[in-house]
This record gives sequence, structure tokens and C-alpha cells, in this order.
Amino acid sequence: MRLRCVRSAAVVTVLGGLLVAFTGCASSVSESGASFRAPAPKAPPGWASPAGAANLGPAVDLTEEGAWAFGGAEAVVVNTRDFPRQIQDVGPGPEGIRNIEELLPIEEGDLPAPLMGEANDLPTGGLLGVPRVDGGGARFPGIGQTPFVPPDPTIAVGPDHIVQTVNSAIAWFDKDTGAKLFQMRIDTTQQGGPGFFDSVGSQDFMFDPKCFYDQYSQRYFVTALEIYTDESWIVIAVSDDSDPDGDWYMYRTDSRVQVGEALYWVDYPGFGSDANGVYFTGNLFLLSGSGPGFAGTLYRSFKKSTMLSGGTLVFTDLRDPSTASAQAVQHFGSTPAPMFVSVNSSALIKVQAIKTPFTAPLLVSTTVPIPDFSFPQYVVLDKNGSYYDPLDGRMINAVWRNGRLVTGHGVGRGARTISRWYEFDTHNWPTSGFPTLTQSGELDEGEGVYTWFPALMLNTHGAIGMVTAMSSTSTLPSVQYTGHLDLDPAGTMGALREAVLSKATSQDYRYGDYFDMALDPDDQSTFWLNGQHYTGMGWQTWIQSFKVVCPGDYDENGVVNTQDVIAFLNGWAGQDDASDWNGDGVVDTRDVIAYLNDYAKGC
Repeated sequence: MRLRCVRSAAVVTVLGGLLVAFTGCASSVSESGASFRAPAPKAPPGWASPAGAANLGPAVDLTEEGAWAFGGAEAVVVNTRDFPRQIQDVGPGPEGIRNIEELLPIEEGDLPAPLMGEANDLPTGGLLGVPRVDGGGARFPGIGQTPFVPPDPTIAVGPDHIVQTVNSAIAWFDKDTGAKLFQMRIDTTQQGGPGFFDSVGSQDFMFDPKCFYDQYSQRYFVTALEIYTDESWIVIAVSDDSDPDGDWYMYRTDSRVQVGEALYWVDYPGFGSDANGVYFTGNLFLLSGSGPGFAGTLYRSFKKSTMLSGGTLVFTDLRDPSTASAQAVQHFGSTPAPMFVSVNSSALIKVQAIKTPFTAPLLVSTTVPIPDFSFPQYVVLDKNGSYYDPLDGRMINAVWRNGRLVTGHGVGRGARTISRWYEFDTHNWPTSGFPTLTQSGELDEGEGVYTWFPALMLNTHGAIGMVTAMSSTSTLPSVQYTGHLDLDPAGTMGALREAVLSKATSQDYRYGDYFDMALDPDDQSTFWLNGQHYTGMGWQTWIQSFKVVCPGDYDENGVVNTQDVIAFLNGWAGQDDASDWNGDGVVDTRDVIAYLNDYAKGC
């Protein structure tokens, strides 16, 4: 469906000393688009709205199909070195561990029922009998159990640091050693604060943080959500350079959306970027008033140029009532327009783009046929009989590089859930042509084995790296990873390799809710995974780097020959970390055996 907006005369006003122009469809040309608002006063701990909430301006009105509006905010500059404690305790306090889902005003059935498409015979690939990944490089634990489940871990990789977010904390680590350099709650902490976003007026309940490292601007970006009695906020921050330790420019933006007689709040963020902007998507759920429980997806486009210097943030808002759980695409290279993906039906993926996102934004949509699938069952089992929620088949992440778009989600295979992935050729869409499916595959290890929460990344050599959760009726949940080389048959991934295995069973069905992948900017080749496992002390996140290579290609030149054997043995003799071929943390004779087995497989 193509959403159309007829540009109308602008309304010019002054808010907070700023000259602001609002425009949009004729039915929504008003100050309803105003989002330049000072943060409301902080509330005491609790769920009540702050005393200053009544001073908020009107919510953005996106009632009419195709309506759009400008908005903005002023920056608050925060220097992380000024926090009194650089590493806070972010673990559970006296309130114990709480399920995020139970704290949000979402009613069962608010999301629309999944659409069933027609069955087809499009091919789906599987797993190869040989690995396509090495034993991994740096590996270390990330943030551990906080007061919330699930963790929703995301990761951003820069030149020297790893930034990670979970519900509801942020940390960064030395990329080489894994040493934790900074950690704190993002909201007003139960341990006395302050929280990471405290200075912009954020309060005591923030959730669903996400982060990425933007290789266009060489900055870290972080977002998080807030929801209170009659408020909804999107908070966004950008570092002033490629070092997360120091100044951040932080913005708090009102995200209440008016549709008819009802107000809606934003949940489940998607977060991506291209050369010009940072893009946010979120599901719209009823906050107050009379209306349906779900009002579609909000698309918010942040203009990047002003953010990078801490200037006035400018953004535009759009709404699509027919889309749910859209993912904002992370772009590499020069793209015609920012893109988004979502499930349209059990046989179609919806691909969307926003033309001219910062002047007269126009959301355009198309659908691409995929192998038909069943939506996941509400069960994933481990050997102790515990079950986990694999979500509803929504897309987990999406990456675009030079015309190639990869994404993935969980699909049903009888009573099991299986991780599935896709690659599309977007051609020059939305300028011309249409996206087409080039390959798709599934991580199916057979009966009794479940895979879910796939996250993917494309590197500069065209290789695809992938991380997934896995459990079975005979194992505990684990973090697994794999990869695809261009020379591999379409739709195939190498044999799964274990990154970390849980030591205990989850006590809560919310596991994930998603994993994440990032690319190392130093070589545009190395992948970094971010996932969850369980210890006896609750959930724990795991961070690890790896490369997608031919088995036995020790020198990573794309050819497996005797030079690789010589290089491996020299590294092994020198106790080189790269010679820890089986990934057990020790360089010994077992690595020689493992390497020679891989060498014999060729490529």
C-alpha cells in the first residue's frame, strides 16, 4: 500500500525561542505536530505522572492516512566521567525481578492476528555439514541479571570499545580485554542513582533500550522508551566521538500519538541508520481515550546532522495503521532511502522505505513472496521441561549493504520453532524496480531441537554472520553462531558452533526477547554476537567476536592449502590465541586435532 500526503501550507510558530514550521496533510496541518517540549519535572518514585505533565503540548496527530508532522527537542550534554560511580550495581534490589510485560499497559490480543498467506513451493535451504566460522576471538560476559526479564540485549562495536544495553542498563567494555569500564541503570536507579538518562528528565521506568555504532559518523547511538500514566517518551543519545567515555548529547522526545479520540504510546523499538538519519519504529498501543488497542506503527526519522554537534534535534513522524513490529534497517553504503521490514503474512515480507524523510516524508511499501511458514507455537523446551516464548514470528533485525538486505525471524515447524533467514536484492527500489528474494534458509537441527531469535549481519566481503538461541529436549539453552560464504549453495549456513551454554534453567518464560549482531569497524569483516544464557544467578549476556571462513583457512586468504598448516603450527607453537581452534580457552594438542580435522574438509 502506498501512503500519500498532499503537502499543504505550513503553520509557523515559536516554541521555547525556536522558530518551528509544521506541515503535513491538509487534515493535520496544525500545532498537533508540536514536539518541541521541555522535559517535565521529575516524579518521585512510583507510577504516577509527574506534577508538570499537564504542561506538555498536544500530542502529534496522525489520525489521517498519510499524515506526517515535524518535531524536535533541545540537547542536554552529559559527561559520563562526571557520574560519581563509573560502575554501578545494576542487579535486582528489594523489589526483586519483574517481568517487563507485566509492567506495560498492553492487553492480550492488542496486536492484530497474523495474516495467513497462500502456500507455495519456494525453496528453503538448511545447514551444511561443515562449519563456516572460526572458534571465535574475544569472548566475555556482558551485563548480568538486572531487576527485569527479558534482557533484550543489543550491542554496538566501535574502534576500541563495546557498548551494550539491556533492560534496563548500559555498559561498555574494552574491546580487546573485555574489561568492564562503565555500567549503570538507564533510569533512576533503585540503588540511589543517578541513571544514564537522568539529566534529560527521565524517571523511574525506562525499558527496551537499543544501541548501535554508526560507521558513517563514527558515533554511538542509544535509545530507550518511557511509559507513565499519560506520558510516552522516546529518549535518544549520541556520543560526541568514537569513545563512549565522555560527552553525550541526549534528547527526550514526546511520543504520544493521537489517532481520533485516543492517545497511543510507543513500544518495541526498531533502531537503524543511514548516511543522513537515524530511524526509529515502534508499535502503538492505547494510552487513553476511546479507540482500538493497537494503532499500527510509528516511524520517526531523526535528522543526524544536527545531533552530531548537540544542536536542535529535528525529526518527522509517520504512521502506518496496517503494519506491526517493523524493524528499522541498519544500512551500509549509499542507499536510495531508509528501509524497514516486517511480516506481512505467512507468505509475504513487507519492505518499506521513506522518501525524503526530513522534508516531505512519504512512506512507500511493497511485498516480496517468501517460502510460506507457520507462526511459532508458544513453546520452546529444554531438557528440564522449561518453556520459553519465541515471540510471534516478527523480524528480529535487518541489515542492508549495497543492494543486499538480510533479515530473519522464528517460524513454526510443527510444535517446534526454527530460526529462518532471508536475503533480498533491493535493486534500486524505491527509485525504480522492486525487491526480490535471492535466498532463504533455516537452522533446523532435527526433532527435539529448537532454534529461535536469529540475528544477522553482512560484512564487506559479502559473508553473512548469524547468531541464534538453541535448546533441545536433551540440552539447556545456548548461544550458537554460524555463517554463509558467497561460494556456498543458496540458503545454506555452516554447521552451528556453540558460543556459551546455560548452566541452569530459566525461571521465567521470557527469554531474549531477541539477540543482536554487530560488525567490527576496524576491518569491516569481524562479526560480534550478543546473546543470553542462564546461570544459577539469573540471566547473563554473552559477547563474542568471530569470523566467517572456510574450515582450515588459518591465514584467512580464502584458500585452504599447506600454507595454512604452517601458519597454524607456528601460531600454536607460540601459544597464539588464534590457535585455540576448539575455543576452550587453552592452546594444546586438542587444538591441533581440531584444526587438522577442519583442514581436511577444505572449502
